Amino acid sequence: MEKSLTKVHQAFQEALEKKVFSAAQLWVGQGEKNLLQLNIGKLSHGDQSSLVDKNTLFDIASLTKVFFTTSVAMQLVEEGQLILEAPINNFFEKLDFDPNIKVHHLLSHRSGLPDWRPLYESYPKDYPKEDLNSSRLQDYAKKISRLSLGQLPGEKRVYSDLGFILLAIILEKVTGTSLKNLWQQRVAKPLALTRSFFGPVDLKKFSVAATENCPWRKKLIQGQVHDENTFALGGISTHAGLFSTAGDLEIWVHELWRVLAGKSLWLKKASLKRFLEEPKLGWDSVSAVASQSGSYFSKLSFGHLAFTGCSVWMDPRDQKYVLLLTNRVHLSRAHPQAIKKFRPKIHDLALEALALV
Repeated sequence: MEKSLTKVHQAFQEALEKKVFSAAQLWVGQGEKNLLQLNIGKLSHGDQSSLVDKNTLFDIASLTKVFFTTSVAMQLVEEGQLILEAPINNFFEKLDFDPNIKVHHLLSHRSGLPDWRPLYESYPKDYPKEDLNSSRLQDYAKKISRLSLGQLPGEKRVYSDLGFILLAIILEKVTGTSLKNLWQQRVAKPLALTRSFFGPVDLKKFSVAATENCPWRKKLIQGQVHDENTFALGGISTHAGLFSTAGDLEIWVHELWRVLAGKSLWLKKASLKRFLEEPKLGWDSVSAVASQSGSYFSKLSFGHLAFTGCSVWMDPRDQKYVLLLTNRVHLSRAHPQAIKKFRPKIHDLALEALALV
């Protein structure tokens, strides 16, 4: 195994030299047992002293969609507070969305809404005061409601940040609770997560991997959320915003295995199984061709990718999992192909080294 792990280290070293990223965590395991922990690189390309360790925080971007939003949605459906078949117009009294768009369409990216729009552009380039977050979220919803659908609701899957942004208003409305409190009450506290939270992150207290030299904010982003639409909402949303570590994400993965075994008090097995039925709600599936999960995850697998270079994949067939956190948008988001080439390669090398193929 040592010889095989050498290949893993070599692949990381090559990626660091090519500046695919400056920082990375790769944690691999099976069931509730961790088999590999690699914490590699530096917080930024220009920082020669601050090394990545297991406590380094990464901007996990769209992993927020599963770590937070999907986790909470599964609980609310289980409790009867959230109805998947409910038309989303039920939650937006003064707006007029297509009456055929239902909650499950937002979760499965089948609402017909476009993938993304720069909703943030009309706002100042600094964090808003917290009392402005709600009004800005409502403003986002108004802008989204005016967009033309690209296809009929339910017709096909088109990954959409905009659909998940609407879920922020829906979750707050059905619970009467803020997103920040929902995260704490329903995920962070019950799972005893200590290094997962919404930004901004205090750089004097925490080690945080840098992201992009942001062309909009005109500075290197470190400790602030990379996603501009989330930034303009004060750093808290249902589509992005969380900072975390591979260690905290692993706690969550282990809990999901307990859920599937029927041994969790956090969520019922039937609730997770419902969200894993095709079309999956919240979760990504393994692609039939050139999957980002690599060669060894079965078609039963589920996970998610993040724009910043993070990903999580889980395979219920043998309970293996791979957590990869990187800052691939450092210093620029302009070269997504590099991480797309690296991710499946490093997954395969690690799983081969650990005989999890």
